[in-house]
Amino acid sequence: MSRFKLFEEKLKERKVKANIAVVNATIETAIDAAIEASSKGFAYPLFIGEKSKVEELLGEHRNKFKYEIIDSKTEVESGKMAVELVKDGKADVILKGSINTSNFMKPILSKERGIVKSGSLVSHISVFSLETYHKFLILSDVAININPTLE
Repeated sequence: MSRFKLFEEKLKERKVKANIAVVNATIETAIDAAIEASSKGFAYPLFIGEKSKVEELLGEHRNKFKYEIIDSKTEVESGKMAVELVKDGKADVILKGSINTSNFMKPILSKERGIVKSGSLVSHISVFSLETYHKFLILSDVAININPTLE
């Protein structure tokens, strides 16, 4: 059994699916992740990006699950739209698609329109399950918080 099965089971127990805003959803890996989360019953994808490209990537999956496509012409516009969806309560999670990291983070951290309050700490973790290691490996603040402290 995959170590991530526990996470999946907890997500399935939620009464409400998470709305996932996929920023510039014009890359197969992001589309596939959203499709998988939807098929497992714990997410509702909101694909933000050039509609024709998103539809092309969805391919045969287009009629197999519920989702929304929000048309956007640029990655910068996609990032801003995702932040607005979170602020409006229409998205719970932002998933990075085919977008430069600076264009992804800039609208999130924007003092005027972002979702992070001034003076707040932004932190990040990644969880890995390696066949060669006996437990989860967790990395913190990779390329996000360049000077972390215990505070």
